[in-house]
Amino acid sequence: MKKYKWYKELDEDEINKEIRKIAKEVGILEDTLLGLSLKTKEKIFVEYSYTGKFKVVYDIMEEELAVSDLNNVAELMKIPLPELEKLPRDIQEQLCGCWLMLQGMEEDEYIINELKEIMKRGTNDE
Repeated sequence: MKKYKWYKELDEDEINKEIRKIAKEVGILEDTLLGLSLKTKEKIFVEYSYTGKFKVVYDIMEEELAVSDLNNVAELMKIPLPELEKLPRDIQEQLCGCWLMLQGMEEDEYIINELKEIMKRGTNDE
């Protein structure tokens, strides 16, 4: 994301107000965009303000949603979230995808072992 200083003067309520407008313009439910992290909402606001392109909003939202369950992975594995956030993006996405597919279908121990395998493969690739 490009560095724009002017939006830093806006507080979270003002960002949310702008996000509501963007949601209406691009046809996304307000709750979907408002549920994203503040950092992501700021990114959407800034990029959409400068480009006016719907695709920008969808791309940023898709990026966020791909790792939105990382906190659930961290909780299950008893690993601090910031530690998982340091992993390469593709590994974060694989962890979240695995968790989404298996949670509620398999025992926690099985899911944890699968997640550990993903992490192991990710560290071996470096």
